[in-house]
Amino acid sequence: MDTFRILEKAQEIFFKGMIQGYAGSNTLSKKTIPLLPGSKVVPTFEEGGFTLIDYYFTYPNSTKSFGTTLISCTDGILVRPVWIMHYGGWYSKEAIPFLKEILRVAYSKNFFSGGRGISPSQSSSFLYMNKIEKNEFSDFKGVEEIYNGKGTFLGSHQYFGGSLISE
Repeated sequence: MDTFRILEKAQEIFFKGMIQGYAGSNTLSKKTIPLLPGSKVVPTFEEGGFTLIDYYFTYPNSTKSFGTTLISCTDGILVRPVWIMHYGGWYSKEAIPFLKEILRVAYSKNFFSGGRGISPSQSSSFLYMNKIEKNEFSDFKGVEEIYNGKGTFLGSHQYFGGSLISE
């Protein structure tokens, strides 16, 4: 498979895997990677030789989190990483359900917005802003923020990533 087709398929896997992962449900059974204490792993998504794994770290009673989403593919013998996203920051607990909804909407529309949500987005209680610096699936970077209806800052995450394949 050529580089363009690998990245095209990786982007399809990204949307499918993420909608079934963190953004898709509040009832996911998360596990820990044994060699990474404190990690939380969203169930892995696999399709057509591609695998998406999304894992993050938190500390008890902290609003901070940092994580990675990794897409790998197999050529029948070897499994190779092809795409990665890193993200981190903090959100108040009240903002998290809104964040998940914003991500779910973007992923269900197959809309790549730095790998995060569509901006601006709002409800009667929250405002989501995604300030994108670079926005190609192969190279992206930005910061997302959430505010409540009174304009109080409820947290943000920085994110960056892209293709591990030379194009």
